[in-house]
Amino acid sequence: MHILFSMLLFCFAGTINEPNSTGAISAQVVGMRNNTGVIRIGLYTKSNFLEVQNPLFGTRLPIQNGKAFKLVENLPPGKYAMSVLHDENDNNEMDFRFFMPTEGCGFTNNPKLFLSRPSFETCCFEVKAGVTSTVQIQMKYF
Repeated sequence: MHILFSMLLFCFAGTINEPNSTGAISAQVVGMRNNTGVIRIGLYTKSNFLEVQNPLFGTRLPIQNGKAFKLVENLPPGKYAMSVLHDENDNNEMDFRFFMPTEGCGFTNNPKLFLSRPSFETCCFEVKAGVTSTVQIQMKYF
């Protein structure tokens, strides 16, 4: 009996003391001009940055009082970037008029947006094991 207890204690000791090997992101999207539609959020690594049909993680969020929140857990440590779209008509795409977006968009680190999309390096942030990284993305309209 004593040997069985010792073996169980040995087996569980490694899992109890093992540090968390994944991290998390707590994202807050702010500055929506209205509560109409949804926020579409995409999480990317450098290899798939802004491949809209292939994000590492993607979801749609409700808007409440001009804000949206999302917690993404169990991410391996590394560099990531997020993009957001205020899909006001909930048609799953960014709408344009005369080559300008008619819906809001944003990226982590809130880079200035010009006529081209920002680079991964401009938008990336680091996720560390055992840590929840907090990011706030400001929605921008043109």
